[in-house]
Amino acid sequence: RKCAYLHLFSHYFGAHGWNGPFDRALAEGMKKNFNGPVVLNGYSRDVASAERDLREGLGDAVAFGKLAISNPDLPERIRDGAPLAEWDASQFYGVGGKGYNDYPTLATK
Repeated sequence: RKCAYLHLFSHYFGAHGWNGPFDRALAEGMKKNFNGPVVLNGYSRDVASAERDLREGLGDAVAFGKLAISNPDLPERIRDGAPLAEWDASQFYGVGGKGYNDYPTLATK
């Protein structure tokens, strides 16, 4: 078996709550030397940087976590340049659907 994909995450985001940039030299080296798709993560609210990094070939795809939770229609919002809903971190890792499946889509507002 071989590795299906490589997932690169901005290390600053998880450790400090700050969405710092990827170490570009490291990410470029990983992309060059890994024979498979590279998925970038850690953009938090920074869709423009994610799009730029994809355009510049730093990765093959982007994974959004919190933005996907608070924006169930995230692909449409990105495509249309619509505002992004804020997430409620106090609801993370709780029991039940509150904070996970009750965020409205643009169509329901």
